[in-house]
Amino acid sequence: MFFFAFISLVFSFTNFSKCDIPRIRGVSIAKTSLYPPGEHFTCLDGSRTIKFSQLNDDFCDCPDNSDEPGTSACPGGSFHCANLYHRPKTIGSSRVNDGICDCCDGSDEYIQNLGAKCENTCLEKGREEREKTKARQELLKKGGLIKNEMIMRGKALKVERASKLLELEKRKSEADGIKVEKEKIKHEVESLENEALSVYREMEERDKAKQEEINIQEAENTFISYDTNGDGVVDVQEIQSNLALDKDRDGVVTEDEALYFLDDKETIDLEYFKSNAWSRIKSQLMIKDGSFPPPEEDGKETAELENTRDEEEGEQEEEEEETGEGEVEEQQTTRQEEIQYDPQTQQLIDQANQARNELSEAERVIREIENEIKDLSDLESREYGASEEFASLSGECFDYEDREYIYKLCPFERASQQPKNGGSETRLGAWDKWIGSDDNKYSRMMYNGGATCWNGPQRSADVHVECGLENKLTAVSEPNRCEYSFTFQTPAACEHHSEHHSENHDEL
Repeated sequence: MFFFAFISLVFSFTNFSKCDIPRIRGVSIAKTSLYPPGEHFTCLDGSRTIKFSQLNDDFCDCPDNSDEPGTSACPGGSFHCANLYHRPKTIGSSRVNDGICDCCDGSDEYIQNLGAKCENTCLEKGREEREKTKARQELLKKGGLIKNEMIMRGKALKVERASKLLELEKRKSEADGIKVEKEKIKHEVESLENEALSVYREMEERDKAKQEEINIQEAENTFISYDTNGDGVVDVQEIQSNLALDKDRDGVVTEDEALYFLDDKETIDLEYFKSNAWSRIKSQLMIKDGSFPPPEEDGKETAELENTRDEEEGEQEEEEEETGEGEVEEQQTTRQEEIQYDPQTQQLIDQANQARNELSEAERVIREIENEIKDLSDLESREYGASEEFASLSGECFDYEDREYIYKLCPFERASQQPKNGGSETRLGAWDKWIGSDDNKYSRMMYNGGATCWNGPQRSADVHVECGLENKLTAVSEPNRCEYSFTFQTPAACEHHSEHHSENHDEL
């Protein structure tokens, strides 16, 4: 043990720092000053003071493992690989002299008889890493130039959106003013129209009342004519005796036909006859005398033998009840087309129709402007990077194909997949938010709320954003059921900065 400690110390003292302090095996240059040569050494946690010769003697004396930085004596200790010409690193003390080369300079396997033959590969590895770093820096540099252009486009788009929003708000304000004016004109013209039409409505009411009286009288007279025995009711036999009620025109009024006209009753009195049976009987009588066209097929019952005059009058009454404004206007237009008005009234009607149409047009224009404002505000609310570098990707879509599917990513909108052999598109998620790390928020996008999997959750897509010289979807996988992982390259993700490692420079 003493021999190992002695060899360790001698080997360590062959390396010196700028301050000419001997470097203890397993200690980085940054921590060399914590191990000043002398007669004694105080554990770094201050808990004990031991002889300096006890450093790296393969026996753990300090509770904080600080006395054995170059051996495996302390289970919780660590060993620093200098790795000259490459990247230094720190390994667990248990990996020192374990027969496996962990440090590219082989310093962790300094006892040769343990079987490990570690060659110093740091120069070669350092060269490879420097080449990769150079290529990476070149990529970041070129990507950074493209990113600057994307930033300029993004900021221009932001200004354009803001300008368009102001323009739309101005147009909406003007459209609101026009709508108020059209509503006022419509109200004024409709007042004159209603006043003029009130005369015709009164005439209609009088005509309707007169027709109702005629219809009731006609129903009563028909009832009396059918009630041949004068018992105050009409029965099946009395209906069967009237060939005018032969529905299928076979020369006989069957019992079923009679029951149809009696509303499936054996006998009915006058009041029931007027309120329920008369409409069917009257329709049949009108078919008989040619007022209604007969059914297309013999024996086939029409729904109610079409609408009778009573039903038409009932519909007119319902139309006069309160309905939606659009329905009232439509009913008024239909009624106006059926009635011939005097020229002055017709002129008022035409003016009112024009006012209603102009108001509808004004409302349509406002709806369109509001939809544009909503869509633009939605775009404006999204986060397009620290400097708007991702903004120009909005509205674009990128595809990726594997053996089965065509995947589509539309940044800030949606992600989807579609079978290559045909079939409908499946929504994998809609844009939600950025979910990157604290030091690079814009490295990942999340798309949520996709189509629900069979007996599973809704689909979602996690998009990893990487630096690339073009906007390109480069990979898609499904690491978990219904959870998709996309890799998307874009110059917008290129951060051009100098990559260096201060500790590596210290070692060099």
